[in-house]
Amino acid sequence: MNAQDATEHLQRYPSDTPVCFILWLPQDVIDRAKEQGISLNREQAGIILESLYENHDCSQ
Repeated sequence: MNAQDATEHLQRYPSDTPVCFILWLPQDVIDRAKEQGISLNREQAGIILESLYENHDCSQ
């Protein structure tokens, strides 16, 4: 999912609809990886974010 997809999805609901979400951007992933001694580029961070989105399980 990208920012445009998320925006379009949210626009389907009234602006006062309660929501909860956590926003991670590629730079967030890169920074956290760097803290662990791992070097990632923007493309790799995007792949990680896509995997997180596709495999997200709200029951966990």
